[in-house]
Amino acid sequence: MNMKRIFYILLTVLVVTSCGVAGKKGANDKIVIGLCHSGIPDATRECWFKAVTDAGAELVEFPNYAHNDEEARQLVAGVDAVIIPGSGTKDSSGRKYSDFRLIKAALESGKPLLGVCEGHQRINQYLGGKIQKVSDVFPNTTIQHKIYDANGKNIGANMEAHPIVINRKSKLYKILEKRDTVMVNTSHNWCTGVMSDSVKVTALAPDGLVEAYEMRNVMGVQFHPEYLYCRVGKKDFLAIFHNLIEEARTAKNKKK
Repeated sequence: MNMKRIFYILLTVLVVTSCGVAGKKGANDKIVIGLCHSGIPDATRECWFKAVTDAGAELVEFPNYAHNDEEARQLVAGVDAVIIPGSGTKDSSGRKYSDFRLIKAALESGKPLLGVCEGHQRINQYLGGKIQKVSDVFPNTTIQHKIYDANGKNIGANMEAHPIVINRKSKLYKILEKRDTVMVNTSHNWCTGVMSDSVKVTALAPDGLVEAYEMRNVMGVQFHPEYLYCRVGKKDFLAIFHNLIEEARTAKNKKK
């Protein structure tokens, strides 16, 4: 075999090997976000998939409930970050304990955690805070935290309902382009009535209701960024998902 032929054979092997390594690296760089889909209607699920995939990650849904701690650990082990979303179900007991197990598994594994609406309330509750009715905590509020049209349809999640004021020292302030006031949507009768000592409150509604908090790579938001992005057309709220993905990538790289 002449030297020229040997050279081309070696070159081909090198290219194939490099492509294989690059392919594996690309696969490893892909961030997978786990979503608890208990009680989420199909229309809502579409918004979650759009927000997460448009931000550059893959979304997978967990089974309805994590029935024990070991099952929760296995579910969380297969993803890089976890979202505890809002829920359309009244099965609060089963949902509560499943969420608690997933939150525990995410915190123990150091994987980023995002809570939205009920998920925001649930993480705070797991950390020692309390969930209470808005009407009990803010009996004289003039802010509508759940808005209905003339036919009784809940429309607050699909509109800019009220402003929130964001702490300028918070991560959320940086994520939302350093704005200290933004308009958000709303769809809740319950709230984080008593805050956990473990979290830092980062945004408030005009009546004082907690709209966001954070702790290390944990964030809770009372509003719905997935609806603001997918339905209201507020593209800047996709940055909340970009942040979750980057935190997941950082945590993942630290374990390599």
